[in-house]
Amino acid sequence: MKLKNILPFAICHLPFARVAMANGLVPKCSGEGGLCTYCDFLAMVQNVIKFLMEVSISIGVIFIIYGAVMLMISSGSPEKAQKGKTIVTSAVIGVAIALGAWLIINTIVAVLASGESGLAENWWQISCQ
Repeated sequence: MKLKNILPFAICHLPFARVAMANGLVPKCSGEGGLCTYCDFLAMVQNVIKFLMEVSISIGVIFIIYGAVMLMISSGSPEKAQKGKTIVTSAVIGVAIALGAWLIINTIVAVLASGESGLAENWWQISCQ
């Protein structure tokens, strides 16, 4: 892999790595004697999904900007303009897939959490006591 391919990836992930470490993807267990419950598992799933959505949307936006800059500096070169269009199109499709995946996960978690009180409506705000 070339350095120019790795650099945007690294720039995107460094801030999120610090956030993930500070907030913790795995919540503290809230059951009796420190045992983990079903609610703790759902809270961990929520944290991982939120983290992955933040990363994927950020990467998508960066590539949309990168493709737009390539379009602007193409200087009439059809190859560079086409490459920029392809990057923007691919990034928009990627963001759409990420948002669609969130919608599917939202539906699945709502169905799985329907027995818990209040989890089905706002699964992205799970708090276990």
